This record gives sequence, C-alpha cells and structure tokens, in this order.
Amino acid sequence: MERGTERGHGHAWATANLMRWLRQQLQERSPEREHLEAAVAYGDPAEARRVLAHAAFTDAQRRYVDDLLCRWEEALAERYDHPHAPSPDRDR
Repeated sequence: MERGTERGHGHAWATANLMRWLRQQLQERSPEREHLEAAVAYGDPAEARRVLAHAAFTDAQRRYVDDLLCRWEEALAERYDHPHAPSPDRDR
C-alpha cells in the first residue's frame, strides 16, 4: 500500500496493521497479548510500547513494530489535531 493511501486511512490503518502483525507474532493467547489488544482497542500506543518493551523480537521485528507504533501515534496526533475532519473510522 502506498504511504499516501495509508495516511488517508490513518488511525484505522495503523491499528489494523498493528493488530494483524501482533496476532501473527503472538499466536498463543497470553496475558501480554490480551493486554496489547486492549491497549490497541483503547488507542493507547504508550501502553502498547510498555508491554512490548521486553518482547523477544529480532532486530528486524523490533524495527517493524516500532515503525507501526510510530505510524499509529502519528495517526492519533493527526486525528486529535483535526477532530472535525472526516474520518473513515469515525462514522462506523
């Protein structure tokens, strides 16, 4: 997906991709996975970062998840900077 296109979907794109990736990496149900899913559901990237801080990721995985978290934070910031702008995930 082109970066311009993903920005158009902002928060929804970031959270969907983060959840998809986390589910692939953390296939077994665990308190940590449930905590991460709750952090994503409640829009709390800082909590997600805290939970993931000690996860056993490779360097490449760590860079990827850090990138997803940064994009999620950017999408949230844009959403809060422009609260009345149309959003595909707002009208659901």
